[in-house]
Parts: sequence; C-alpha cells; structure tokens
Amino acid sequence: PWYITPTPIPANAATATAQSFYATAVALTTGTFTPLPPNTVILGGQGTPVPPLYQIGQRVKIVAQQPVNVRSGPGTGYDIIGFLEPETVVQVVAGPRPDGQNIWWLIRYEPPDALPIEGWIAGFLIAPLE
Repeated sequence: PWYITPTPIPANAATATAQSFYATAVALTTGTFTPLPPNTVILGGQGTPVPPLYQIGQRVKIVAQQPVNVRSGPGTGYDIIGFLEPETVVQVVAGPRPDGQNIWWLIRYEPPDALPIEGWIAGFLIAPLE
C-alpha cells in the first residue's frame, strides 16, 4: 500500500508554482520514498491526489450530468455567478487553487451571443477534450 504525505513548497523554492503542495508517496511495505509525478497536489493532507492538472489556455469540457455552478471565487463559500450545462467547452484561465476539499480552476466561457464569462469551477467537474 501507499501512504501519501503532503509537504509544503518552501516560499523561496525555484520550482514553486500556483499549487500549494507537492506530494511524496511512501511505500509502507519497503519504507522507501518515491516521488509522485510533478504537479501532484494533495487535498487538505487527506492523502487524496487531485484530478489531472490543466495548462493555462487549455480547453476542457463540463463532465457533470447536470448544470454546474460557476462561482466568484475558489470554493463553495463564494457566490454562484452562473451555471454551465454538461458538455460545455471552456478555457482554463488560472489554477489550481486547493481549498481543503476540492481543487478549483478559473475558467472562461465564451457564449456565441454574449460577452465572455469568467468564474471558478471545481476540478472534478471538468475533463480534457478528447
């Protein structure tokens, strides 16, 4: 079995990015340390690896079965500013931003007949275009 331990990135680390944590996987059976892939983030120290990280500018789609909330900030405590339907294609603008429960991404939606909209969405609600 593997045990995942979060380790904060030092403030002066040359490799520090928007993510708050990087992870180290520890093989309990052998006691050896094996790093996880780069850009792996751990949620709230619970040993939960995040969904795949996206590149800024990458297009992704909504994968939920029902409309999803778009929020004014990265967390459920922020106001709902809109909704997006399943299969809607959006562009990643910023992130990831962990809040202890989810990883949030700032997305931009450009409807064909209105001005673009930007807001935050939980990472488990989006997936890369295939």
